[in-house]
Amino acid sequence: MAACGLLCDAVMADDVSPAVIASIHDEPRDGFGDTFNESPFEGLLRQQSTREDRAVLEYDAEAYVGRPILSARILGRVSVNNAFDNGPRSFNVLVYAGNGARDLADFEAPGVVVGSFSYHPPNDTFIDFDVDATDAVADLLQGGGWIGVKVDCSSEPNFPNILSPATLLRIEAGEPSDCTGLERIGKAKCKQRNGVNKLTVKLTGGLADDDYAVTLSSGATRAGALDDVGEAVVKFKRLPSGAGTADATWGCGATDSRRYDCP
Repeated sequence: MAACGLLCDAVMADDVSPAVIASIHDEPRDGFGDTFNESPFEGLLRQQSTREDRAVLEYDAEAYVGRPILSARILGRVSVNNAFDNGPRSFNVLVYAGNGARDLADFEAPGVVVGSFSYHPPNDTFIDFDVDATDAVADLLQGGGWIGVKVDCSSEPNFPNILSPATLLRIEAGEPSDCTGLERIGKAKCKQRNGVNKLTVKLTGGLADDDYAVTLSSGATRAGALDDVGEAVVKFKRLPSGAGTADATWGCGATDSRRYDCP
């Protein structure tokens, strides 16, 4: 999901051009790509009873892996190639996991529909589209750095059209966070030994050597650095009986709280 982390004050907007451009032909129609359409038909879109062509683009988005995705939009143009009036022509835009290569299997690769549009030649000669794909792109970037975009005819018959190779993936992303997102107080447990209350607070999920501070509702504070696995055990002695709260702050900006009870 698209979410802004603790340290995403700085925002960048980039237009990413496709590194892979292809149109895939299926004839006879069985739902599987058979051949590539070559120049000048790398963006061919068509759907008829016996044949179908889908256009695919893939974008290198490795630079955005591990960053909060604030917005991701697909901006492009579909132009008429055969203006015969076969009614309104409709299209779906899908996002799928790319790999940076032109594959026939991209024709049937599963994807998430992020938008749709239509136009009606011969009165219309082209249509510009702008589709919000933020959630789908953010989810894909958790598993890899290549974003595939596929445009698929959703009306039939749909005579030849061309997807522009200048179709862009526009990304707004926050700066990488220094936090793991997993920082938390694993436990805060108070026990009495020899008449003295002792509280143990365990910090987990941080980055190795990150700073921390733990403050109790009584005002007591301990600070230090996490160990090489991003954890720390923080101890307090001579606490009063009753309930209290331990508040932890990590150097990266993460915070967490947990209640405790002393006998």
